[in-house]
Formats: sequence, structure tokens, C-alpha cells
Amino acid sequence: MRYFAFLTMLLSTSLAGSVADAADPVTLRWKLKVGDTFYIENVQKMKMTTKVMDREVEQNTTQTSITQFSVTKVTPDGGAVIQQTLLNFSRKSNMAGDEDTDISELIKGVTFTITLNGKHELVKFEGYDEFVKKVSGGKPAAENALRAMVPEETLKRTVSETFSPLPRKAVSAGDISNRTSSSEDKEPRRHYEKAGGFSYDPPKAWKIVEFPDLTYRVSHGPAKNKFAPNINIIVETHSMALADYVKANVKSLEEMGKEKSADILKREDFKTEDGQVGVRLLTEITHGDLRLRQTFFFFGNGDLKYLVTFSALAEDGKAFDEAFQQSMKTFRFHEIKK
Repeated sequence: MRYFAFLTMLLSTSLAGSVADAADPVTLRWKLKVGDTFYIENVQKMKMTTKVMDREVEQNTTQTSITQFSVTKVTPDGGAVIQQTLLNFSRKSNMAGDEDTDISELIKGVTFTITLNGKHELVKFEGYDEFVKKVSGGKPAAENALRAMVPEETLKRTVSETFSPLPRKAVSAGDISNRTSSSEDKEPRRHYEKAGGFSYDPPKAWKIVEFPDLTYRVSHGPAKNKFAPNINIIVETHSMALADYVKANVKSLEEMGKEKSADILKREDFKTEDGQVGVRLLTEITHGDLRLRQTFFFFGNGDLKYLVTFSALAEDGKAFDEAFQQSMKTFRFHEIKK
């Protein structure tokens, strides 16, 4: 799957620069004022190929939304409270049974309240549950379908990309004409998987190696008692929301616990340095003769779900908890390259 986001500013008064001459480099910054209103068109194009009965099936989906943003409050440190109003939403697909779903009339007037800090990072997103109830009409089946088609994480990510920090240095027009504001345009971390569209920094001195039958390389530290602490990542395609993906994995772990003594110790929200929101799940699981302390990190990028597994011997696993968390704070998405 490839993801494209095009953000079109229809009213640009909120994006200011130190302009002396059109040809001179300028320093860009958001300059939000109470009463400012601007509009964004967001287009997501997804391409997915699956194999059914030895035949490849290609699915192409395009989702388009038009949104209005109105600044209602500005804080002394440069933060802001913004009312986001959905004006239009449409979905088109080439697959039978997944035809154009135009819910424009239903979502007209639906609003979200966005709170940004002084760095224009998203700190609060309100109104998602009300949106789901209105559009689904309170019908459970319709509500589940809507949450899968328009997950809350996608809406949050769109907002984060819209208001993410601009280049800190002065830039010329040609430097930003095709710029996206997501982490996908940032430099890869030390462990970079082009085909998976992700990178991260493993703990210091850890090695990155290939393993048979694994799609992506594994990072590992020094072995102890014939076991090396390691990081393994798998990428799956699921249209479900990240919360539902996590729930399904937790259920599998609970089922596994009946046979392999799997204990869930802690579950919490997690956020990377780039502002990517995920979930951290801390467990202890018995594999054969080994008792392991395994930490799972879940991230979503559209229909792609990333499951990161950190494994260490349970006897000294606590010593790795902080290193694992710091490593995952560097997790970053990139454009997938074949």
C-alpha cells in the first residue's frame, strides 16, 4: 500500500513568512489568530494487491475529505484551540461491494475540537464518538463499519500532519513545493526497512541481522544463557482501527495464556518523538523452557498495522524496559519503497 496526502490551503493568511523578496529564502511559521478560518482538502490513495486462488487482485481506494478550521482561542505560548468542521467526505473503490460511499450529507456540520500546544503539536482531539453516533444513526453494525473505515487515529494523524512543525531553517519556494508534513519525509533512523516503510534506533551496540523466513531484519543484543534480547517487527494489512487491532491481539494472548502461561502486566498509550500514537503492552510469556518478558508496541499507518515485539529473559527483562521504550520513541514511518 502507498499513502499520499495532499494538503491544499485555500486561505493562506494563517501561514506566515518573513518575506522580503519572492526569490529570497523565508522562515515559515504558523501565525494563528482568533477568528482565522482556512480549508483543507485531504486525499488518501491506497493500493493493495492480494492473492486469491493463485490470482492477484488489485484494490484501489481513494478517500477525499474537505475540512474547515476555525481558530477559537490562542494561548500566550502560541498554542491554540481550533474547531474543525467536516464539510464533505467520499470514498471510491474499484472493488465490487466497496463502491463509492458518499456520506457527505450526514457529516455536514460535524465538528471536532482540536487543542494544540505551543509547538503546534496535537494534545487533545474531541468529538470522535459524537461523530460516529451521528453518522451511524446509533446502529451497532453501521458504527463498527464507520470506525473501521474512518478510524480516530487517521483523523488525529491528519490534524498532526497539518500543524506539524515547519522547517526550522529559511527555505525557498522550490524547497517546499512538494513537501509533506508527516514523519515520512524525515531522515531514516539507524535500522531502516524501505519495503516496510519504517525505521528506528535499536539500543546502543545492538546488531541488525537477517533471519530466514522473516520479512524484516531483527535487532539483537549480547546473548545470555543462550538467549539474545531482540526486536522483531511484522507489518500486516487490516482496515480495522488500531484499537480493534490491539484488542484482537490481546484476545490471542489471553487464549495463549491458557496453554503457555501468558500474563499481561501492563497496557498503556504510547507516543513517539514524532508524535505518532501507539499502544504499549507489557507481558511475560513461557516459550518452551524459557520464561520471557515481551513488550509489544502497536502502531497504525492507514490500513497497515505495525507490531513490534521486544523479547528478553524474564529474569532480567526489567533492566531492558527503559531501553526498549527509548528505542521505540524513535520509531518513524517512511514512504514504502520496493
